[in-house]
Amino acid sequence: MEQLKAYLAIFTTIVLFSTIEVAVKLSGTAVDPYLLAVTRFGLAGLLMVLLQMKQFANLTRKDWLGCIGIGVIGLAGTFGPYHAVLQDVPASQVALIFSLNPVFAALTARVVLHEKASINQIIALILGFAGVYVVSFGFHPIRFDSLNNTLLMIWSAAAFGGYTVFNKKMVMKHGAVFTTGITFVISAVTLLPFVGSFEITDPQRAIPILIYLTVFTTFIAYLLYFYGLKRVSVATGSSMFYLKPIIATILAYWILNEKPDAGFITGMAIIFSALFLSMKKPTHSK
Repeated sequence: MEQLKAYLAIFTTIVLFSTIEVAVKLSGTAVDPYLLAVTRFGLAGLLMVLLQMKQFANLTRKDWLGCIGIGVIGLAGTFGPYHAVLQDVPASQVALIFSLNPVFAALTARVVLHEKASINQIIALILGFAGVYVVSFGFHPIRFDSLNNTLLMIWSAAAFGGYTVFNKKMVMKHGAVFTTGITFVISAVTLLPFVGSFEITDPQRAIPILIYLTVFTTFIAYLLYFYGLKRVSVATGSSMFYLKPIIATILAYWILNEKPDAGFITGMAIIFSALFLSMKKPTHSK
């Protein structure tokens, strides 16, 4: 029953996560992408910290350094590029490439636990990059005008994979609410200098979207996500991300009229193969 609750929590998280790209696209250029990220994580983080103020007394110097590292490299490194790219790249494409983060999470977990990477994980990583190429460039040579966006999306997926692993260790020690909250606040402070404009040009449209992104896709979704990850393995829990691009693509088609082409569908199949391999228990190690 406990594991069932964990999977339901992670599934609900993935559904909420699947709406992020569409919601951000709907806000258009009314909000600076970095201001959007700062608002999401800053406000949601403060809410979480306020719920667990007593946990500050338990933080050691090493814990503080860990939280700063997770917030700066893991979260700010994930969602700074993520929100910046979303202005120029289709929502379904961002969601699909970001879904590769379980592959990076599994590899990071191997490194942290001082285990050798399995053959499945190495093949999954290669397949994942192949899928990203097909999704980004189709069956054509690399287009250097869009290469930066592709690299930023890969970096975002890799950073979130690492964040998932390292944050789990802190969650086990200090609880999901407090740990997630304090790393959110640190990430928001880190991204603050990158905000180009603090003006919201269309408040009537943008503010409801900001509230939705902050409360539902950040505050509630991450609490559920780490509740689930505390009870199942990182590789198993994060592998449910394979559902995100499917849901996000349906939403993008329905709401934004983004129609997937042959390259996108082929790339999705390749990336799903990578995700399947990363989930499969290896029979041999390398």
